[in-house]
Amino acid sequence: WCESVDYGEIIIKEGYYLEGNFNGGFKVSYNSGSLKESGSYNKGRKDGEWTKLNSAGDTLHIINYSLGDRKGPFTIWSYYSHEMLNDTMRNSVKIKHRGIYKFNKLNGNYVESFPNGTVKCAGAYIEDNREGDWTWYFETGIIKETAVYKLGQLISSEKFEETNGNWTLFLNRKPFAITIWCTFFLGTTLIKNAFPFLNSKFQDWFIDLRYCSL
Repeated sequence: WCESVDYGEIIIKEGYYLEGNFNGGFKVSYNSGSLKESGSYNKGRKDGEWTKLNSAGDTLHIINYSLGDRKGPFTIWSYYSHEMLNDTMRNSVKIKHRGIYKFNKLNGNYVESFPNGTVKCAGAYIEDNREGDWTWYFETGIIKETAVYKLGQLISSEKFEETNGNWTLFLNRKPFAITIWCTFFLGTTLIKNAFPFLNSKFQDWFIDLRYCSL
């Protein structure tokens, strides 16, 4: 074992050496004795599942490695989350991130969740690039916005914003973008029926055409 200083804090590292490299089980503890990080090394490279905690004992992340590369499923708890227009945004609560790494890059399905367990956003990555359909939700579970990506490029998007009880639908359809102002009510006409050219995914929303303008 060895004792060292990490960002001004004394921490304790415990592990095994093999031919000058860390090998086997390894853990890092705060000076209080509580666990900070644990996992295994294979000839000096992280291998298998690694877990990191803060000083209060809350899990910060669980990441899988293969000979030093992030590979396989991961779970991260962070105040930051992915947004459609602003790539990251700081939240007032911790967001749970779940996805898959393949050789240090995001590949496969990706989901973020609010603390209450409802999905915040869901989509997929290919080689760190967003791909296909992405959906963002309000904490109540209602869809907030959707987007379609190809090789990381935004192809189209639909987004709802609420101001004083009125909802605005922002549409981005290359090569143009339009805005539809509406007051929404629970009724009988789906958006996609009211505006069939939109091909809208917001099937939970209803619209009264008397209160709309283009």
